[in-house]
Amino acid sequence: MKEIEEKANFITSGKYLNIKDLLLIFVVFLLSNIIPPFVFEKIVGGESGVSKGLIMTLNYILSYGVVLLFMFRYRRKRSQNDGYKRVKSIFYVKNPSPSIMLIGLFLVLVAQFLAQPFSWIVPESYAEYVKMIDSLGGYTILLTVLLAPLFEEVLFRGIILQDISRSHGAIVALLVSSLFFALVHLNLVQMVPAFLSALVLGYVYISSQSIRAVVFIHFVSNALSYLILNLFPSFTPENMLLWCKDNTYTYAAIYMVALIIFALMLFRIVKCCRKYDLMTGFRQKSTNI
Repeated sequence: MKEIEEKANFITSGKYLNIKDLLLIFVVFLLSNIIPPFVFEKIVGGESGVSKGLIMTLNYILSYGVVLLFMFRYRRKRSQNDGYKRVKSIFYVKNPSPSIMLIGLFLVLVAQFLAQPFSWIVPESYAEYVKMIDSLGGYTILLTVLLAPLFEEVLFRGIILQDISRSHGAIVALLVSSLFFALVHLNLVQMVPAFLSALVLGYVYISSQSIRAVVFIHFVSNALSYLILNLFPSFTPENMLLWCKDNTYTYAAIYMVALIIFALMLFRIVKCCRKYDLMTGFRQKSTNI
């Protein structure tokens, strides 16, 4: 936890974002996702997969770019003269331990495995997701594997989780940032795995205080998903459900082990969050109120 102490000293005091501010962020995010597609459709035009992929990629860059710029400016205004240090704190780079990154990656894969049954409940949502990925064409790797890990980790872990933890504590920050991360995916089949994965990524960020660690885990996780979709097209929720019916006890045993692993991780998360609150001084402030 030495990294937490160092970063707690690095981050200056001031007014941090609170949960109410997230409503404003969400409105900005929705507006930046609704308006630009109409503009890009006029500029790029066409109905080909490449054109749609380019529109979606440009829209993603613009929407997250607008939100991140808004957040940097908003944080700077809220913290007045400490704004530069507050922005700099997001990119306060510590060399993450390889072990924490490997453990985090393993737990993200466990989280996605646990969320698999939800795709059986909403198969039409999964079909829409696959159709969306196919429509990206050659831009899939650029958008989902390269851009998404960087933009999303800076916003959800580097800004939202960091600030909410200072105003409401680490546990609330982890839950709120994970829920927000799930909602912005705007697809039912992605929301549950996104929420569970965000819990892991938030834990890794809190324990390592390294944005590099969570970007790496997010990058590898998305790359593996991309490879599975392209190399194993038959790996669909329907086929997975058929396999589970034929191998009920085997699947139940594997799922139970994964559930126990994730439950142990949640216990570890609570301990880590409480320690983080002590290191950053939030626990003492809460006690004095």
